[in-house]
Amino acid sequence: MVPATIVARELDIRVVDTVCISSYDHQDQRSARILKPVAGDGKDILIIDDLADTGATARIVREMLPRAHFACIYAKPAGRSEAHTFVTEVSQDTWIFFPWDTDLRFVPPIAEREAAEGEETAP
Repeated sequence: MVPATIVARELDIRVVDTVCISSYDHQDQRSARILKPVAGDGKDILIIDDLADTGATARIVREMLPRAHFACIYAKPAGRSEAHTFVTEVSQDTWIFFPWDTDLRFVPPIAEREAAEGEETAP
């Protein structure tokens, strides 16, 4: 969402929506799940992602919105063909730490911490 917000600001785009697809559990890749789809065929839509890694997420988005333009900051060789536009290509074995995903240590999401605390206090 951070790259899309920056692009929207710079291009004076006032309508921003999200497609939510989850394919990672912290740092481990798993099968993709569509959490929030978007209606339409993608006409006049710009999709912004931070990374096209294996291309799996981009493929899902492009199937969902075939007329959209898919752009990303980083593209790895396996995902590069799914991006219409990208800024930098990196090797497939490169792990990118984005500022919005990192901390000096992993901190579980609040929902996971609350669930764990609830289990500890259950009778």
